[in-house]
Amino acid sequence: MEFIQDLHAIGVPFIIVLTQCYAAKSKINEFVDIINKTNREKGMSDISVVKVLAQDFSVEIGDSVLKVPSYGLNDLVNKTLKELPAFIKSGFAAAQKISKSEKRTACEEIIYEYICAAKYGFWDKVPLINVFTTDKKIFNMFKKIGQLYNTVLKEEDIKKITQGAHIDFKNAFWGLVAPVDLVGYNRKIADLLQSKKEDGFNVYYEHFTNNERAARMIAFYGYTFIDSIEELWEKSTEEELKKVDIVVEKLIEIINRNLSKRENEYRQSRR
Repeated sequence: MEFIQDLHAIGVPFIIVLTQCYAAKSKINEFVDIINKTNREKGMSDISVVKVLAQDFSVEIGDSVLKVPSYGLNDLVNKTLKELPAFIKSGFAAAQKISKSEKRTACEEIIYEYICAAKYGFWDKVPLINVFTTDKKIFNMFKKIGQLYNTVLKEEDIKKITQGAHIDFKNAFWGLVAPVDLVGYNRKIADLLQSKKEDGFNVYYEHFTNNERAARMIAFYGYTFIDSIEELWEKSTEEELKKVDIVVEKLIEIINRNLSKRENEYRQSRR
């Protein structure tokens, strides 16, 4: 499990295949439930578990022969094909170090994926509950964007970043819970998205309105994180980028600086 977790953290896709599945279905499903529970606890709920019996199995019991027909191979092939294209695409974007546009395009696809999940998710529209669902989406979004910059961020690393950059508090209150926007949060998000549009990002405004607060929050922190990790890459040496503790500390510093800058710009615009 540690081996899988280390590779999963840097974007390697996994499918757990249970072979020789000729036992009772209840026993096999019980084992699958244990694996899925362990994966969820370690932040790897996206890993599929496929049950396979590659060839027909038969066993003699007295004068009878019990036969179990083969199954699962087609399911395994379909899940593998589904995983590979995305992995190849993100792997290419992560591997090349010159073109910002390739990485930015891939990052925007990740942001848009989580915007859509928040836009259409039932619990993302329920006050208080959407605090937890939004934080989880932002958490996973940071992890995926980091992978595109060959920045390996494990669960504990992203927790340090979100807590150190005070992202949890802003999500929980001004962005999602407060009934009235007293601090101009909608304006700050709109200003950021407009600036990203001017920088060459797509930023499809029509896909989320002011009322879709979770989706807008995810967009806000997604683009903030892209700005921050781009700056980290431009100003750090390859040796520094290999040291996770330094990467985490610098990201916290850069994110907080970017958030403070936007806060100051908002205050000046209100004068």
